[in-house]
Amino acid sequence: MYYTPGVFFTKNKQFFMKKTIDYIKEVIAEAKHVTWPTRKQTIFYTVTVLIVSVIIAYYLGLLDFLFGQGLGLLLTR
Repeated sequence: MYYTPGVFFTKNKQFFMKKTIDYIKEVIAEAKHVTWPTRKQTIFYTVTVLIVSVIIAYYLGLLDFLFGQGLGLLLTR
């Protein structure tokens, strides 16, 4: 049995390309089954996320301020 280096790499390259093409075809087929949100839903969800993010930021900022003040009081005693 003789070893020819080019054959191994050529077969692997063909196998890799076939698998890659099959994967892309499957992704496209699955993307056709996706139910995309309407423009109105997208705007509503975006605004909701922004509002919740701002509320959480203020809450965490308040806690940070209070803990900072409390720690400052404890360290200056």
